[in-house]
Amino acid sequence: RIQFAMAFHPGGDLLACCRLDHTISLLRPDSGKVLASIPMADKSPSVIAFDAQGRRLACGSRDGAVWLWDLDVPDSGEVGFPAQTQQVQLSGGAIWRVLFSPDARLLACVSAGQDAYVLDAATGQVRYSVANPYGAYCLAFSRDGSRLVTAGVDHSVLLRDASTGDVLQALRGHTSGLTSLSVSPGGTRLASSSTDGTVRLWRLDTGEHLATLEPDGPYCGMNITAVTGITAAQRATLLALGAVVNS
Repeated sequence: RIQFAMAFHPGGDLLACCRLDHTISLLRPDSGKVLASIPMADKSPSVIAFDAQGRRLACGSRDGAVWLWDLDVPDSGEVGFPAQTQQVQLSGGAIWRVLFSPDARLLACVSAGQDAYVLDAATGQVRYSVANPYGAYCLAFSRDGSRLVTAGVDHSVLLRDASTGDVLQALRGHTSGLTSLSVSPGGTRLASSSTDGTVRLWRLDTGEHLATLEPDGPYCGMNITAVTGITAAQRATLLALGAVVNS
């Protein structure tokens, strides 16, 4: 059957696959052997994630529900049937992303309604919700789990207290909607990308702007000086994407 979303266990020897028959399969990626199949009643899974320790599994559904399971993955590599711990209905829209904090105490979820919900991963209780206007990839935790990074409606990057959702700092510079947020492996830097065509690098602890990266446009260097048959708007678009006109 068709796989809708997948996630590797941190150990690399287990793969969780969301299926359109309302189940999740846990299988060995080297052999395809199914070790466990988790029924989700009438729910259609849309996204799935393991925590960093590989002890918990979270799945969001297309009708706004989030499920949590405890996993037993002993050294032998066999998988005990997962024990469901929580099922939480967050919204009426699909869940686009589920993301555990590095310590697995919190679970952040992004819904199609452009809201981010932060849950206590142990109880399933919603700690808070915040607006997250630019989609699933505008969400990140700091490596120590103390901060949650989201997008602001004014194209800013918001550094929040992960436990409360309070905004600690707003990083400004982008002139258009954000498309993605990512924390460096060392946890010291934050990258933000935007539809303004730039990637900005920040110090995560202070919010200091470090650099602005602007990749070449797809028409970089194309000479359109003598081009005819295009409108003024099309000409402007080509110039914005890197084309040039000789003076």
